[in-house]
Amino acid sequence: MKQLIISLLLVSALSSSLLGQSRNFKWVVSTANGSDLYGQSWATRTDFPKDFIKEQWNNGKQITSLDYGGGLWAVVLSKGADYRQQTWATRQAFPTDLIQQKWEEGYRISSAAYGQKAWAFVFSKTEDLGVQKYALSRSFPGDFIEDNWEKGYTVSQVVFGEGQWLVIMSLGKNQLQSYIKSRIFPEEWIQEKFQADYEISQTAFGDGYWTVIATQDKIYNNSLHINGAFPKNEIALAWAEEKVITNFSFGLKGGENTLVQISPEASPVLVSSSERPTNTLPTLHLICAMDTKDRLLGLGARHALQAIQEQFSAAAKTTGLQIHPIEVSNEQFTREELKKNLDKLQVGPQDVIVFYYFGHGFRYSDNNSRFPICFVGKNGVDHPRDAALPLTDIYQQLTTKGARLTLVFAECCNNEIGVPAPVDSYIASTPMSVNFASKDRYKELFLKQSGSILLASSDEDQASWATSTGGYFLDSFLDAFQYHVSNQNQMPPSWDTLLKDTQGRVKKLAKAKDRVQEPIFSIQLN
Repeated sequence: MKQLIISLLLVSALSSSLLGQSRNFKWVVSTANGSDLYGQSWATRTDFPKDFIKEQWNNGKQITSLDYGGGLWAVVLSKGADYRQQTWATRQAFPTDLIQQKWEEGYRISSAAYGQKAWAFVFSKTEDLGVQKYALSRSFPGDFIEDNWEKGYTVSQVVFGEGQWLVIMSLGKNQLQSYIKSRIFPEEWIQEKFQADYEISQTAFGDGYWTVIATQDKIYNNSLHINGAFPKNEIALAWAEEKVITNFSFGLKGGENTLVQISPEASPVLVSSSERPTNTLPTLHLICAMDTKDRLLGLGARHALQAIQEQFSAAAKTTGLQIHPIEVSNEQFTREELKKNLDKLQVGPQDVIVFYYFGHGFRYSDNNSRFPICFVGKNGVDHPRDAALPLTDIYQQLTTKGARLTLVFAECCNNEIGVPAPVDSYIASTPMSVNFASKDRYKELFLKQSGSILLASSDEDQASWATSTGGYFLDSFLDAFQYHVSNQNQMPPSWDTLLKDTQGRVKKLAKAKDRVQEPIFSIQLN
């Protein structure tokens, strides 16, 4: 029997002028078949449902949806969600500092809502959501959405509160999305998306407009029900038909109870609608193993994580590759967790693997390899025998996966064990010039190359300098990468010239500080 999801996306912040038209306010319920979640419970409360949440947490369930509308908080908790840990918080003022704190602790925003003059956030630890960013604006941030779609982000939350639109975007599955903003509930547009195998993943009503986010997913047999009362009967009907309830909403609809298959009463006033192009090429698997909690390296590692994910997500987007991000960081930064992710990685013959390690590294005096040993654990706590993972072992395992192109980079020290990690106060400069990336140059690097590259940010018996923005190597690599894919560079692009340029930039940067650091790499490309 197919399992059922109840995913509540209720609409908040309804103005008093609209409340006078209560007969036009409707609950909107979308249903479909197919789900990995099961054993769900839902509840509505006039006050925030903290006791119900605690009760269901004790039953092994986790919050999969939370929202507010029509004077009610609504929450769904489920089994089967890919959340390792979860917490929630409410604040009257928008909690900028709290969000940053939770991000640094390894949490991601999995649900958000606004009601009763308070913001509510659910934070979860999950591999489904990578680096996040948000926009909070009195006008709808459509440009923010479209710009970050180009970088591989997808919309994960839309909320209207305090007269502002909050849009949260996440790196993750790189699913196809589109959105519409309309004064009338866009039933016809939603029907078109249902027929194209999209689900309605986010719905919000505010400032007189509906905003609907459609996401392509595995669910099917979508339909939509609209009713003025709380949709208990619709939920029961969905269960009886073995369907999944994927979305609850509340807002100014107009008209009588209807199904989306019936022609809408009026054509929606389309304000903005955007589509993402379909990815038809293979996958870029981006594996980031970064020591984001380390006392010395943590700040630079967090900057490195975001920079690498954004850069290679942009590369995937530009070349048409799908992006598959894997993140090993925060409390999950252990040798066992990294090995587990490497072991279960499955790739196709035309796929690309990019592995980037940022953390502590060392070597023993009798090392046979010039390349370092990665210390994948908590420095000062874990013994090297429990955290050591030679870079060459990672390279050997990934190259046997059978991908067309495999890049293995490590930014870490390469000197004898026991030497403290060096950290510089240097802050990378930000070029003010405008560069236009060439799709053809991206394709030359990622689609027309096959083989493998092994790289370390420093040679044997050398330190690798970290900074608050990453490190000498990261900053140099990103600058060189941008130059080599730009239309300003007239030389044919190649990994050899790009990495030699990076090597020269690192050496120059270190020399200016009376230091020595020289990246080393081995290129085996056809």
